[in-house]
Amino acid sequence: MDTIIANLADPSWWFTGLFFAGLIWAIRRIRTLGVYSIRRFLKGRRLLRLRRIRSVRTSQAAVTYEIVRSQAYFLVFVLTCVVYLLWYTVTPLSGLFREQPLVALVFACPIYIFELAWLFRESFTRDVIAAHNKTLKYARKLHRPDALPRAA
Repeated sequence: MDTIIANLADPSWWFTGLFFAGLIWAIRRIRTLGVYSIRRFLKGRRLLRLRRIRSVRTSQAAVTYEIVRSQAYFLVFVLTCVVYLLWYTVTPLSGLFREQPLVALVFACPIYIFELAWLFRESFTRDVIAAHNKTLKYARKLHRPDALPRAA
């Protein structure tokens, strides 16, 4: 009982208790707001992606442009890989890369960046093609020859 009274009379004990209680409250608040912000950001990105797909899906030229754009990203990725492969085998930097693998990873960052850009563009293009095919299927259903009124 004396230790409890001593702890209640000690200001450092109160500060420690209040500090950690406040810290726990702040962590919960930040986590809640962080999760909400992340969800809102992802929903916004998804909505923006769907709007882009919706604006492109009806035009055959726009769909073709997206396909060509995806292939161009792939070519940039492959050319980057080839340049880095030649750079690694021909130049004297290959010794540095063997000794310091972290340096090799830092120098190879453009490969990863171009790969991610190509993969995101490829995913978008696949979604555009799928949406375009859905619009074509719906248009065919509306204009079926057997659905048209027959001339008497």
